Amino acid sequence: MRVTIEVDDELFERVARILGGRSKREVVHRALEAVSKQERAVHLARIRGDDLVLNEVPRRRFEGGELLAAEGLGPYEVDGS
Repeated sequence: MRVTIEVDDELFERVARILGGRSKREVVHRALEAVSKQERAVHLARIRGDDLVLNEVPRRRFEGGELLAAEGLGPYEVDGS
């Protein structure tokens, strides 16, 4: 499907850094897949009768091109472990 949309540049760049992707098309595709998977998980949990509460997972974030540790996580280290 072809579609033309306006997307906030900063939001798109944040999502691109989080999800990766070499092209705009790939970033949008990965974002749609991520939302779809999350919704399926919630749906399946409800079918099983689980009282599912999704909390935001602490993740490392980029700010100004620099990788920062999320609150509650240690410093980012690149040592292969």
